[in-house]
Amino acid sequence: MSLFYKGVGAGTFLGNQDLRISGLSPRVPGAAPSYNSRLRHISTGTTLSCYISLTRSYGIAESYAWSGVVPPTRAKPGYVYEIDIDKHLLSTLTLIDPVCDVADHNTDPAGHHTYHHTGDPNYLLAVIAPRRFGHLLLAPAPVPPGGTPPSAAPALTRDLTTIVRALRDAEILVQGNLPAACFVGRHDIY
Repeated sequence: MSLFYKGVGAGTFLGNQDLRISGLSPRVPGAAPSYNSRLRHISTGTTLSCYISLTRSYGIAESYAWSGVVPPTRAKPGYVYEIDIDKHLLSTLTLIDPVCDVADHNTDPAGHHTYHHTGDPNYLLAVIAPRRFGHLLLAPAPVPPGGTPPSAAPALTRDLTTIVRALRDAEILVQGNLPAACFVGRHDIY
């Protein structure tokens, strides 16, 4: 048994159905899977892809259930679904760990393509919570004493954004359809 969670906010496209009855398909099931589409799915938070985002954290799912289009109420709650992905389902769908995926695509630390940044230690706060710490994304990159001040903010790549947000959300991507039988529980959030 592998237990995952899915948070569904009130008023969202999933909020008007019971996934225990309907199951869950990606928003664009026919889209071609690719590294770039996985990065885009996580780094921009789009759901217009061939992937479904799940989390290993009830707390993360609950946070998503609270952040719907409208505030959850008893009459129109958000939901946290418990999802059990049995081993026999792995022949019909693929589970992707985004952190491993990005690491596998960034195997040359001296190469051009990297997930590393050029900011200070607090820079990751801005990647995790850009609304609260966005000013750190714009601050000039630190330089050694006597160095020429940079003309730009620290380097931020989509690869880094993906890793940090996947870690923040304890995120796993599913490629394929989750049948209704996987949805073993639902908690109303209001």
